[in-house]
Amino acid sequence: MDSSTREFLERLDKRLDTMEADVKDLLAWKNRMMGMFIAISVVCSFLITEIKSRLGII
Repeated sequence: MDSSTREFLERLDKRLDTMEADVKDLLAWKNRMMGMFIAISVVCSFLITEIKSRLGII
């Protein structure tokens, strides 16, 4: 294999490793945001139900 081709492939491999790490970070961030969204939704639903029951709406 040509040395320039080998160097190119090694650089490409390093860039792919960096991109893989970035994608993992983004997925972890997305999962945290989704978890927070679900938790906030559950709390809001509970609060709305409590307010309705105290006001005698339902």
